[in-house]
Amino acid sequence: MLNPVTNHLLQPLSERNYLALAKQGNQKALKQLCHQYEGLIRKYAHITAVHCESDDIESLLWELFIRAIKEYDTEGTVPFSGFVQSRIRYGQYNAFKKLRRQWQHESFIMNTPTEGEDSAMTFEDLLTPTQSAEDTVINAQNKRWIKEAFQKLAKPQQQLLFDYYIQDKPLAALARQYGISRQAMQQHKNRALTALTVFYNEISNNFGNEVTCNE
Repeated sequence: MLNPVTNHLLQPLSERNYLALAKQGNQKALKQLCHQYEGLIRKYAHITAVHCESDDIESLLWELFIRAIKEYDTEGTVPFSGFVQSRIRYGQYNAFKKLRRQWQHESFIMNTPTEGEDSAMTFEDLLTPTQSAEDTVINAQNKRWIKEAFQKLAKPQQQLLFDYYIQDKPLAALARQYGISRQAMQQHKNRALTALTVFYNEISNNFGNEVTCNE
């Protein structure tokens, strides 16, 4: 038969008990609270329209969650669930406003003409042959399609891909050049490559349809 002390230790702890332990640096209690509120964090991290930034927002919300644990008054009458939700909602709102201002700045930068953008650049000058979607295998027929697709890109996208693939400029250097974060520059590069793929597929598919009709 268990003695009263052992029996008490085996009883499930209340949320306030976990909070008190977590405030003292107990990692197991902190882990339990993180597990309990993981759904709330993910909900507010992914509520924004632009999902590409959700990981950044989620990291910020976890920091706010840990801070809320430290600042919560376990002797007060306010439930922790309501306390932390208000912190998360407010933090998510502020984070999204900050990111939106950053996107607006980056959009302006990327749509500003760059020096030398009128120079002739073609995709056949751009990619080295590989098996990936990012670096398409270039053969005699593909070269013409790729060139046409590249010319359909916005000038800043052409310049970005040219700088990265031909000039071998690192993303970090390009990010400094445009005054944006490295992650944002990676996203701009990915968008340019996605647009290039779409244009390439349209051109190649149209060619296939023309061949079928002629037959």
